[in-house]
Amino acid sequence: MNALQVSGAIAFITLSVAFYLCRRMFVFNIICAAVIAGFVFYLDRLHLPFSWEFSVLLLGLLLCWFGLLIVRVMLMRSVSLHLLLSYFQGRPAETIQEEVSGRFKDALFFRLVRQDGSLFRLTLFGRFIATIVALFYFIVRIEK
Repeated sequence: MNALQVSGAIAFITLSVAFYLCRRMFVFNIICAAVIAGFVFYLDRLHLPFSWEFSVLLLGLLLCWFGLLIVRVMLMRSVSLHLLLSYFQGRPAETIQEEVSGRFKDALFFRLVRQDGSLFRLTLFGRFIATIVALFYFIVRIEK
């Protein structure tokens, strides 16, 4: 293995360990940015000629960071997982309404939906995000 492959493997392992150890998204993002910047800086110091392998490896690390962010958000915000945990801990069933209303509050906060009386409607930004999600679902063949 050459220096590029070794440093890429170390960066990938570091991102994975940071995902496991960091509870806060801000800290995780700082560590990931520092690891990827360190990866680029280290390889720049080696004065290696341009290679597609470096570009692909860098893109892979960036996509790994993005994917881990998505997984973290899904784990943190999943109504289903929170409900399973509350049932496991013996908490009352009214947490179902609290969990679902919390997701609507999140959608309102991020301006994905707007409230019209008792109805919620997608905003233009919400439609944009929903289109991207639908496109990714189509690409990776996820059935709803």
